Amino acid sequence: MSPSWHEARRTTSGRPGRVPLLLVERGRVPDVVRTCLLSVNPRHTEPAPPFMHGSIAGPPGEVACRVQFELEVLLRTVIE
Repeated sequence: MSPSWHEARRTTSGRPGRVPLLLVERGRVPDVVRTCLLSVNPRHTEPAPPFMHGSIAGPPGEVACRVQFELEVLLRTVIE
């Protein structure tokens, strides 16, 4: 059974600056990760805080370029 976003959020609530480690697969972003990012990332028509940041950890080639691009799009705060 995979953890839900609500379970991940509970583990970090009340601890400012702490965020859950979100795991992706080599060739896709799991729905729970997509839901998590969309739920915490406010969308704006103009640049405005909070600005979202993310890091991808792992050896080169371990996460497909299309997955990296999808994560970049999910982290954007400006609606294009």
